[in-house]
Amino acid sequence: MVRVGVIGLGYWGPRILRNVVSLLPAEQVVVCDSNPTRLEAALASYPGIEATDRIEELLDQDVNGVILATPVHTHGELAQRIMNRGVDLLVEKPLATSAVVARSLVDYARNHNLVLMIGHTFLYSPAVQVIRDRVRRGDLGDIHYLMSTRVNLGIHQSTASVMWDLAPHDLSIMSFVLEEVPISVSALTRSSLQGQPADVAFLTLQFPSGIIAESSMSWLAPTKIRSMTFIGRQRMLVYEDTDLETPVRIYDKGVSFSQDSGFGAHELSYRTGDMVAPRIELEEPLRLEVSEFIRRIERRVPPTVDEEQAVSIVATIEAAHRSAEAHGVPVDVIAPAGSPTVSV
Repeated sequence: MVRVGVIGLGYWGPRILRNVVSLLPAEQVVVCDSNPTRLEAALASYPGIEATDRIEELLDQDVNGVILATPVHTHGELAQRIMNRGVDLLVEKPLATSAVVARSLVDYARNHNLVLMIGHTFLYSPAVQVIRDRVRRGDLGDIHYLMSTRVNLGIHQSTASVMWDLAPHDLSIMSFVLEEVPISVSALTRSSLQGQPADVAFLTLQFPSGIIAESSMSWLAPTKIRSMTFIGRQRMLVYEDTDLETPVRIYDKGVSFSQDSGFGAHELSYRTGDMVAPRIELEEPLRLEVSEFIRRIERRVPPTVDEEQAVSIVATIEAAHRSAEAHGVPVDVIAPAGSPTVSV
């Protein structure tokens, strides 16, 4: 019998709790938050669960696994405390705010036979799974570049920049689909509120294969946009997460050079074909993520390539902050290597 604890009932925690209770009996669920009003709301919504305002008390409830949904800056320290008690862990993104700490968490989990999973929720989206399959099959041809936009009005945070909040989403999708992580990043940021962390950021990323990507993110925008465009040699793909009916659209469009005419000149040939919208199953990614965590607990699945990429994503955001401080100078992304005695 799997018993799961949820720590943190702020913005994301209640959504996690809803999915946990949909997958496990209420008596197998324990919640923790320092805010008594949040605990009362959870108990009212899900009779039968247990609640506490102390993490140590939650860990004393014989939980097998914990889902950590606390503020970003607390992830590293709390994750280590939880795993020190021999408890499996799912950390909502990002894994930590230091690549060194993130690396140590992954290594600790492997060396102590613990499940450590990173909550890159979009990797469980059926739409993102379809995109990865199409790219793997070569439907788009060689990928030239990517563009992503993730903006909304709010939620401003006082302890973390917009990059720590939003960049893990697009970076995890890019790394998952391309099966590689960035090697350099250039970033420009700005805060609209004096003395507060940056609420808008523009990142330029370079991947080992030569693919480049441009990522825009903001908490200060009039509309909610979650889009990503993949430009390939043969086709182009647009992913609109907010479009529930056709989140993925593939365009048979491209450009090619004609042969040399003999006078040193070349002509461009443009192609405009059909647009295809693959059928996408409507499943909640967060439910799939929580279900996968329970499966890993039951089957003792060690950290995977997703957690390795999570370390690189933390390193990328750290490099982006250094670049922003240097007014956009490109910075190499160097993720700390894992223990040589442990294999993925």
